[in-house]
Amino acid sequence: MATMTGAQINDRYGEELKARGSEAVEKLLKSEAERALPLLKEHFDVLDYERNAKVLVNTFDALESGALRAKLNFVAIGPLIPSAFLDGKDPSDASFGGDLFQDSKAYIEW
Repeated sequence: MATMTGAQINDRYGEELKARGSEAVEKLLKSEAERALPLLKEHFDVLDYERNAKVLVNTFDALESGALRAKLNFVAIGPLIPSAFLDGKDPSDASFGGDLFQDSKAYIEW
């Protein structure tokens, strides 16, 4: 996350972003991506030596069962985004289903 002190904008690591307007945004996004790639690579490298690694995928089994079993041990956990935000086919499906402030035991029912 970037921080702004007066007219100076720093990235999350405290490095000053010396640019203005859209250039500052572009530089911020680039600096974050450059730092994120090694972390992502490290996560994928684990799959090479981990014996029974599992990868959570935002899909559902009936949609991509062949692809889920093709190479890695993928676990379908989706869809995570309600229909109202994707294709709009079901406008009433706008809830993510979780509420930090309301106790619910609905997960037991299925």
